[in-house]
Amino acid sequence: MKATGIVRRIDDLGRIVIPKELRRTFRLKEGDPLEFFTENGEIILKKYSPMISLEIVAEKYADTLYATLKKPVIICDTDRVIAIAGIPKKQLMGKMVSSVLEEVMKSQKEYRWNGKDTILLHPIENYDLEAIAAAPITMFEQLYGTMLLMGEESPKPATDEDIRILSVAAMLLEKELDD
Repeated sequence: MKATGIVRRIDDLGRIVIPKELRRTFRLKEGDPLEFFTENGEIILKKYSPMISLEIVAEKYADTLYATLKKPVIICDTDRVIAIAGIPKKQLMGKMVSSVLEEVMKSQKEYRWNGKDTILLHPIENYDLEAIAAAPITMFEQLYGTMLLMGEESPKPATDEDIRILSVAAMLLEKELDD
């Protein structure tokens, strides 16, 4: 483990302040859940994502959506790609979501490219394929991720049926989180 040279004290309530530079580097936001591990006398903090435990289920949802809609599908937690169908997995699995997608996710609303006035969404950092639709994965008003319907090389807007199917799949994945 690499030492950063930052020393912090624990206050009387047991709190430790994580420096702003580290929060920015690791994309930690106020209210983000953290996991604590102990190993060889060290305390290790890890950003917690309940979506990680659903990777296998999310992969099945992505495969089913791709088979049904014939369009690539990406499922992300709030930070990175956790499931893909219709696109080579090696290219995108584990890649960070873009700041543009983070803003869309914060709204907790569906996104839909209409082919005219709305801008195509570039959801993954350093990747050219655009999303034509997105459905948030939420539970009790807490955002856990998003399901993305990707466009092809010359994308066409998502149909009403595409949006309904994507939304239903997101709701079903929300139910998996609840279990």
